[in-house]
Amino acid sequence: MTHCFHPLFGREFELVNYRNNWGVYRVYYYDETGLLASLEASWTDWEGADRFVELAGGQAIARVEDLLRLVGLLGEIRIKKCKGNNAVNVKEIMSIGE
Repeated sequence: MTHCFHPLFGREFELVNYRNNWGVYRVYYYDETGLLASLEASWTDWEGADRFVELAGGQAIARVEDLLRLVGLLGEIRIKKCKGNNAVNVKEIMSIGE
């Protein structure tokens, strides 16, 4: 496991299977309890070094496609929050500086 924020970071597992599920490559392994588990292959060293990470050399925090996906998700959240009459929840309008 090479994904630095994953709780299994640094652990090694024996690869059981590698396949594409709905557009995402996953690695399959048996966990410490003997159950079959899977992870995104990009969180492991199975696919080799990430070319973007190598080329960015620590200078870029996200890929363009990741940022575009984030913008889409934020837009969905805003639309969901703005639905309905939220004005009924306003208790008091305060002026700036109070």
